Amino acid sequence: MRPEKKSLQYMRITPQLESAQIDQIFDRIEDNEEALLAAASDEIEHGFLSDTPSAESQAKAVGLLRLLAENGLLYARLMGRELVQMPADIESSTVKPNTFGELLSLAMGDTQLATISGDKEAQARRKARPEPSEILEALIG
Repeated sequence: MRPEKKSLQYMRITPQLESAQIDQIFDRIEDNEEALLAAASDEIEHGFLSDTPSAESQAKAVGLLRLLAENGLLYARLMGRELVQMPADIESSTVKPNTFGELLSLAMGDTQLATISGDKEAQARRKARPEPSEILEALIG
């Protein structure tokens, strides 16, 4: 018998992250995946006298896409890439986005701060976010 040739697959993780941060990132990714799987069987509500999804269903769909986007950013962060630059005043409610990068920073700010930096206030804001009823609310929170 000849030995079989096998290839080993692995994921490179940046040495810039501490073990606790890596664990937090994987926990957040798993939480997002569980939420996506739980919502996958939910019925889409249609608008009044319409075949199109209601505003609430559209907002929920955007919220689910947001979870997918969060996972993408978190995977990139594990590999040492920071795709969204966080402005210094991200926590200010007066920040008005002028670019798509700023919009993404606002939308993903609490996830980045809570997961990577361990910011307890950002974690509390993220958990306290109500179920979105409008698309913009689902995007930015």
